[in-house]
Amino acid sequence: MSAPLVAALERLAGTLEGLDLRAASVLGQHDLVVTRDRVTTAIREYLIPRFAEPERPLLVVFAGPTGSGKSTLVNSLTGLELTAAGALRPTTSRPLVLTGDPDHGAEVAGDLDAEMRTGLAPVLEHMTFVDTPDIDSTATRHRVIAEALIDRADIVVFVVSASRYADAVPWEVLRRAMSRGATVVPVINRLGPGGSAVVTDFAARLRAAGLDVAPVRVPEHHLVSGAQRLPAPAVRELRLRLYKVARTRREHAADTAERVFGNTLDQAASLADRLETVAAEAAGFGERLRDAFATGPSVQADPAREWAVIRAESLLGRVLGRGSTETLASGLVAEVHGRLTDHVLTHAEALLARAGGLSAVSERALPLIEKAVRSWLDSMDPRGAAAALTDPEWGDDARGGLEAGLAGVWREVGDWLAGVWETGTGASDPAELRERVADLAAARQLVDA
Repeated sequence: MSAPLVAALERLAGTLEGLDLRAASVLGQHDLVVTRDRVTTAIREYLIPRFAEPERPLLVVFAGPTGSGKSTLVNSLTGLELTAAGALRPTTSRPLVLTGDPDHGAEVAGDLDAEMRTGLAPVLEHMTFVDTPDIDSTATRHRVIAEALIDRADIVVFVVSASRYADAVPWEVLRRAMSRGATVVPVINRLGPGGSAVVTDFAARLRAAGLDVAPVRVPEHHLVSGAQRLPAPAVRELRLRLYKVARTRREHAADTAERVFGNTLDQAASLADRLETVAAEAAGFGERLRDAFATGPSVQADPAREWAVIRAESLLGRVLGRGSTETLASGLVAEVHGRLTDHVLTHAEALLARAGGLSAVSERALPLIEKAVRSWLDSMDPRGAAAALTDPEWGDDARGGLEAGLAGVWREVGDWLAGVWETGTGASDPAELRERVADLAAARQLVDA
């Protein structure tokens, strides 16, 4: 395979890994991060190895829910009793890699906590089997491991039991396998007498999911105690399906790689489009933060700015009766400081959470507010200020001075929050990603030519 194509894949993977997606995360677009990671995995774990070594064995991943019988099927296909098929569920707590090529098996296992076994079964000359943990296990890491292996597979054997084939989680995993372009072999296991209606319904659900492939049927067998393999006739249909692929291994691998390649290009291009949107939204967000704090809080009822209202009568009720003018002034500082703190955090809660978290904001914003209030009080005669503020009408001069003094700090808080946002949530320029996608498409065309 063309070295330039592999080099272009390497460059695209490097660009994806270097994307700054903090802005996407804080704007709630967490799926962008997930997609980036999946595309990168497809490139590094599948496309590069497959294009660099077309003759490598096919990776066949058995995936399915608890009790579907994956382990027994693997044992039966290989003729080896190596997997743990037992009564305790989930039986397979870590993936088991069965291979005839130890080097390929070790590469498949990679950094996963996997067990590897080698064998001489004929099918293992062309394929490496992986028995995955149950995808609907209560242990979340089991599904994570299974999905990681699915993202590396040439073929996914999707195993469900006749009694639980309609459960939701397995179908989510099926759609994941289909979305990357892997070949999916659906298997309905433990099919009892008169199960034709089950097969018909299962096939209809597969078509609805976009997979127009006849499911493989495996009849129910009551195994003797300790047995881990089904009789050969029970898995004959599945064995023939896999052997048919094995006979055209290189062609099948090439077809699968082309589908994964196409999906990878499409998803990388889509990422670039979404990054452009995120960058624009992130750039405007700082200005919206500044605008939100452009006007200081009102100390009188203002329906247009309910979040910034400090009601004079409520405030006076809290500080009156505390004795001396000095005590009154001290109480006023504490009360106004507390009120402003509440207003900042209440009004800006969602914004602040996106801009680094409330704790980081408090460390900087509260001293600013306190400084503004104290500066205002210090600029006036404390006795005169207290006298004005105890006036039932709340003197206009006192109120105007308070508003003017606080307007400055309000703007400071807004500028600081915008700065936190702009420096802490950088958005990647999509131009480089678009360039890498174009380079990869060009490299593919050169190979085809």
